[in-house]
Amino acid sequence: MTAAIPYHLVDVFANGPFTGNPLAVFPEAAQLPDELMRMIARELNLSESTFITEHKKGAYEMRIFTPAEELPFAGHPTLGSAWMLRRLGLVKSDHLVQTTSAGQTLVTVSDEIAWFERRGSVVEEAISARTVGDVLGIDRHLVAPRAWDFDAGRLWSAPAISDAGMPQLLVPVADVDALVTIKPSEAMASLASGGLYCWTVVGPHQIKARFFALSLGVREDPATGSAAAALGVYIGSQLGDVSFEISQGAEIGRPSRIQVRSAIDRVRVGGAVTAIGHGLIQIPDRVT
Repeated sequence: MTAAIPYHLVDVFANGPFTGNPLAVFPEAAQLPDELMRMIARELNLSESTFITEHKKGAYEMRIFTPAEELPFAGHPTLGSAWMLRRLGLVKSDHLVQTTSAGQTLVTVSDEIAWFERRGSVVEEAISARTVGDVLGIDRHLVAPRAWDFDAGRLWSAPAISDAGMPQLLVPVADVDALVTIKPSEAMASLASGGLYCWTVVGPHQIKARFFALSLGVREDPATGSAAAALGVYIGSQLGDVSFEISQGAEIGRPSRIQVRSAIDRVRVGGAVTAIGHGLIQIPDRVT
């Protein structure tokens, strides 16, 4: 005999059908053992899968797994899970409190878009451009500290670690040409276990980014909400209140759009969510 566990598939930060970052949401996972969650995440092999362990009118608790490990927080799983729980009627409010091992996150949900809000801080700026350039396979001058005019003011950027729920290494590069030449490599894990968010300014309130996290089992992520939040905190720490859009994922055929609203010590990140499908995972008794 087997047990059948339902799940729902959504695209988050979607630009249209079959774009954005896919996510599997398991809405009734309270009884699943830890190891089974890990096995299911590896089987589906998406950037993340989420397992809802408790839900009520205005709140829910969940766990987040990549194919390689559990995460304390992640952006597109937050938005996709909240949106799906509201769609299924398992929560009854448009304003939700999500709890993960990183603490509580405020989430606002409508039919087409979801937003999360986090506090954060820039925790370190001590990584040399030469070191980062060597790992990325591009000239160090392309990641050297630089200034951009960002409408709201002059933005000074350098490789930095910023944290809005999960520490992220933010790597500014000179232009789009430099960004698209970066190739994922195992050496990236030596710089940041949580991954590298490489970004460049491409226009007024417009940023283009790529995210690599091989140590998490994610070669390249099509849309990374936690890193977008970290970048929002980094930019907000200099410019205060500012809004911008991040494009990501085109290099791997999953174009995505991430909305960011920054303040000095907090950030809101939003994006469109689309339901793609649903199904059952069959779990033999010998596994459960």
